[in-house]
Amino acid sequence: MSGAQQGAAASAGDQQPGHSFMSTLPEIKNMENSLISLLNSFHAGELSAFGQSKLETMNLIREKQERLARMHFDMGSSKQGDASNSWMSEETDKLVTGLGELSVEIEKLHESASSSSS
Repeated sequence: MSGAQQGAAASAGDQQPGHSFMSTLPEIKNMENSLISLLNSFHAGELSAFGQSKLETMNLIREKQERLARMHFDMGSSKQGDASNSWMSEETDKLVTGLGELSVEIEKLHESASSSSS
């Protein structure tokens, strides 16, 4: 951009109105104090998006997901021969059953979250 173009762009920018969201100094100080108070409450652990029972339920769901993932990886890394077909079938059934149960638990958690927010 040449010097003349930069000067034209700067003068065009000068014609734009100021920020309409700017407030008076007392309003800004009030917002600042409110945000500092919110930050302090957060650091003190006083804020929680979920109740204790929901946190416990989410932890149980996470643990179940981790167990199912370990089971899946163990099945994949198994190097047993053809004699293991029945074992693999049993483990697959356990995995599918566990995934179904996990899905139901997650859906219940989602439904309870939806009903409490409405």
